[in-house]
Amino acid sequence: MKYVKKMTVKEWKRFEKFTDDIVNGQSLTMQEILLDRYKIILTDHVNKRKVGHWCTVTLKEKLKTGLKSIPGKITQENFDKGLKTFDKGMADFNKSMDELSKGLGGNGQKPKLYSQKKTNNIEILMGKKKPVQKKRGRKPKSKSENWDKHERNLEKLWGKKK
Repeated sequence: MKYVKKMTVKEWKRFEKFTDDIVNGQSLTMQEILLDRYKIILTDHVNKRKVGHWCTVTLKEKLKTGLKSIPGKITQENFDKGLKTFDKGMADFNKSMDELSKGLGGNGQKPKLYSQKKTNNIEILMGKKKPVQKKRGRKPKSKSENWDKHERNLEKLWGKKK
């Protein structure tokens, strides 16, 4: 198992020097020796833009570069323009949903008889609801009554105060 070493690109480039080690007639760089011994992770590496089909830019890097350019583009006019287009889109959506509900039959609202039928069906299945009766009892004790009871209990436990 190789140990993980994290380096910046600047640190990594320091190891481009050739060494005196020769393997199969070729001299090795320090980078090749480090890669043989460790798993190297470059922390500040950013892929270049797509040069060929083999070099792709990750989504995370695309988002980083895209988000950096956004604050300069936001102005009051652009914000208002965006809200107007969003509002127009929502109005179109609402209009199309209304047309869809009319096409399915009805105006989207339940008729008044529907709620009455629903309650009748529930009463047939479950029976009529019994009215809830409030329990009658003593009114809640005041703080002084509770405190007196507390003191009496203390006297029973520890005796009277001197």
